[in-house]
Amino acid sequence: PNLPFGKYTFKVIASNNDGIWNKSPVSYQFEILPPFWRTWWFELLVTIAILGLIYFIIHLRTNRIARARKRLENKVRQRTIELLNEKEQLEKTLQALNESESKFRSYTDVSTTAFYIHQDNRFKYVNRAAEEISGFSKEELYNMNIWDMVHPDFAELLRTRALARISGNDVPERYEFKFIKKNGKECWVDFSGRPIQFEGK
Repeated sequence: PNLPFGKYTFKVIASNNDGIWNKSPVSYQFEILPPFWRTWWFELLVTIAILGLIYFIIHLRTNRIARARKRLENKVRQRTIELLNEKEQLEKTLQALNESESKFRSYTDVSTTAFYIHQDNRFKYVNRAAEEISGFSKEELYNMNIWDMVHPDFAELLRTRALARISGNDVPERYEFKFIKKNGKECWVDFSGRPIQFEGK
């Protein structure tokens, strides 16, 4: 059998032809060296290599997380700047819209031409001239369907053109039609219309 690695002493005693044995054995010392993978220095190198690999993996992962965090911070910072710019632009737009609506009301309130704005088949704004020409009060106009005033001969045409205009299709901006006043009298009007923004819509 193979001997395990370590230090050994081989002792030998012998006798002569007369059967007399020597009193002191002859000794021989030798050592069986371990394979290199069982040496302390190899185990130390393996330990250092494992620790180094663990450190490298941790360092690599930490750097990857740091880079990902940095990218996320940059994206958040960029998006924050974009949102602030959008907010600022929206505030300017709303301010300009409010100023525009204020100017619009100031002009139309003193005009002798009827002005009205409608959304979802309801009047959203009518000026004083629209009340006087139609015979309906502002409150009555706000509570009625806009098509109730249109003469039946023109109702379908006006609905079709209104939907096309809202959809962005090309329709005449100016044409004539008849509507029915509060007193039941039919009246021709010279109409001009186009899409606008009103109260943010």
